[in-house]
Amino acid sequence: MRTFTSKTLLAIALFGLSAGSLTAAPFEAADPVFIESSQYTAILNQRTQNWRFAPLDGQDVVVQSANPGCATGASVPNGVWLVARDAAGNPQLVAPSTTALPVGYPESVPLVSCEKGHGAGPYVAAPQALIDWLSTRTGAVLIDQ
Repeated sequence: MRTFTSKTLLAIALFGLSAGSLTAAPFEAADPVFIESSQYTAILNQRTQNWRFAPLDGQDVVVQSANPGCATGASVPNGVWLVARDAAGNPQLVAPSTTALPVGYPESVPLVSCEKGHGAGPYVAAPQALIDWLSTRTGAVLIDQ
């Protein structure tokens, strides 16, 4: 018959508890969860080119882009993008760390007016009035497909 010391029994019990808790833990996705109107107040559906604004203090507003020349240049990765200005003062969208970007994708994309045209590379086009509204009334945009 084998005898165990109290230290050995305690170690076995603790190991059993920790092993059981490791296997019983449910898996949770690591994808970010975005909460409308708290982390962003504007939403761009890239497929339809519709914008929806969800301000905390007002009614939702939907802006439908009927102008085919006002489409986004290349697909912008889904996620929350911050509204900011580049070094020259031009509006842009900047990806925070919670927005997953493909390898080599720029961390910021220009926010360009449909009326003024655009350059090469990824960009988001919108009517100038909408860009002005974004620049003054929202800090973040959710881009979705």
